[in-house]
Amino acid sequence: MKMKKIILPILIFFSPYLSSAQSIAEKQFHLNGYDKIYLELGGQAFYYSFNYERIIETNSTWYPSLKVGVSYTDGLIIPIGININKKLNQNQLTIGLGGMMEPIFAGVTTTSVGGVSTNTTEYIGTEFRGFFKLGYQYSKRESKWFFGVSFLPIIYHHSGVLTEETNRFGFFPWGGIQIGRYLWL
Repeated sequence: MKMKKIILPILIFFSPYLSSAQSIAEKQFHLNGYDKIYLELGGQAFYYSFNYERIIETNSTWYPSLKVGVSYTDGLIIPIGININKKLNQNQLTIGLGGMMEPIFAGVTTTSVGGVSTNTTEYIGTEFRGFFKLGYQYSKRESKWFFGVSFLPIIYHHSGVLTEETNRFGFFPWGGIQIGRYLWL
């Protein structure tokens, strides 16, 4: 139910673009596509995420794009990002910034009342992670599918709710693999 409350407004926001994007995108070379969806293994959400990326400008070899994703591990994670992309024939280079907020939960607590056991987790804070993205993407000219890899060094802030340390900052080198498809081409 919570997932519907988050995804539905996103779809409603982008719906005006969906009706005209198909006719515009049909005239463009496939790397100039307006939308793409992909599965990212690793990446901003650490384990996996399903992502939608909106290409904003396609009139030059450099163009920006906005990304939003969704993942669920201990809780709902929504990675977001803004990228600058460079077209090079069947290849694409990407430089971007992004972030995500992840809820932190304490261990499972089991309560037994009248012979009925209940497991609960306690929300104790949120950790923010920022990303710098350096990526590469490959797609054949006649294909709607693409494959990409990214280097994502993670800069994080932990509020210290699980440890006695407070306001701890850190750095962690990370990466991701993307497999996806251009839409409306």
